[in-house]
Amino acid sequence: MENVNKIIRNKNVQYFISFSAFLLAFGFSIIPLIDASPSPFSSQVETTVVANHQHEEETQNNEKLDKSLVAQVAAVETEASVKLYQEPNTQQFPIAEVKKGEYVLVLHKVNNEWLQVQFHQQVAWMPTKDVLLTHLMIGHSSGAVSMYKEANNSSQVVTTIPFGQPFYLLDDQQSNFAKVSYNGQEGYVDNNQLNYAVDHMNELYKLQAGLPQTLDAKKMVASKLKETPLYESADMFSKRISTVNAGTIFNYEDRENDFYKVSIGNGKKAYIPYWLVNANFAAVETDPHIPQGIEQAKIVIDPGHGGDDPGAVVTFSEKHEADHTLTTALLLKKELEDLGATVILTRDSDKSVSLENRAQLSNREQANAFISLHFDSGPNPNASGTTGYYFAATSENLAQTVNKYIARNLPVKSQGTKFQNFLVLRENKQPSILLELGYLNNVEDNKLIESSEYQENIAKSIASALKEYFQQ
Repeated sequence: MENVNKIIRNKNVQYFISFSAFLLAFGFSIIPLIDASPSPFSSQVETTVVANHQHEEETQNNEKLDKSLVAQVAAVETEASVKLYQEPNTQQFPIAEVKKGEYVLVLHKVNNEWLQVQFHQQVAWMPTKDVLLTHLMIGHSSGAVSMYKEANNSSQVVTTIPFGQPFYLLDDQQSNFAKVSYNGQEGYVDNNQLNYAVDHMNELYKLQAGLPQTLDAKKMVASKLKETPLYESADMFSKRISTVNAGTIFNYEDRENDFYKVSIGNGKKAYIPYWLVNANFAAVETDPHIPQGIEQAKIVIDPGHGGDDPGAVVTFSEKHEADHTLTTALLLKKELEDLGATVILTRDSDKSVSLENRAQLSNREQANAFISLHFDSGPNPNASGTTGYYFAATSENLAQTVNKYIARNLPVKSQGTKFQNFLVLRENKQPSILLELGYLNNVEDNKLIESSEYQENIAKSIASALKEYFQQ
């Protein structure tokens, strides 16, 4: 198991989210609506617009909103308001202000000076100065959450956070405590009482337009928000051709880096950032960062634990989790290299490697896939099975593809794939997953894990999954 604080707790989380969403409807309101008047910069484009009431009906019918969308928000904690602009230019007249205590959904961090954000239903630009980039949190327990001055529960209580009230995550690297901000005060909260405020985020995502359910087989994209910009080239600072309303549908032509090339009528083309649209095709189909073939792939394999961190330890075996993860990683490395992939290990011997360095290696190498190998353990000696974890929504497809082969080939039950807040995933900008491949504290699972046949089976299964993933 990964030795890192687990902020989010999955048990009964669906019930919790449903209940808290009901309470929050009465106890919390998001920032005021922006003026919906048309932009003077907009021009006529030959496209189709999805009616707002159609999208609302689709959203209401879609009970399973994507719980993996744990995005950043930009919060204002200074006394002075932060102005929003239609373009990244402070010389322009501001279109709105975000006041102290308010937050907006971050669509994209463009550079160190500008954020592209969602202000209610509109695309806007926000200077990074004087704003806090953070994740939105909420109390996990049914009562108030104590915020302590220091990272221990015997410290002075600074304040209590009422149930249902959102607050900001500052840092989660303090033992079993997370550093948070609430009402302008900073302190520490027990990780076991925290969860991502998914219901709050879903309220923001509900404001985005989607594609209608009936579309032909062509690849199409639809703008999510008002004032979505169209560019002359695949560059955020290139000439802006026009802006379009939410729900404007375009025929997809091509992809260039982080932009979709679309047809805007009369034989003209334009570029639109991929994060500002919904598509009727998986991003993996057009993502230039995903090689079309495992022979072009660079894969980082992370044998969990090692050195002074043995991982899970059991009394009835001399081998620890770190021993098994390294053995399995070396087998997987050989399988992947035989398929033509370039493989990098975060460790190739029994040595200590920090979680931060594992994620940084993946980012530095620009890995096409990061696979962290672990074996589980828990208080229940009868617990059995495998689980795949991902953090970013863009890694979910990788997790599901690998899990399909794990479930098919291993003799233990698959628990499926789940979102989880592991540091090696959260700080990883590349497609990344963490696999728990059986329970070491279960005697029967342990016998399998210690067998060379089981470990070879794991290696072959993951290699086959990655071969399919890079051919999609």
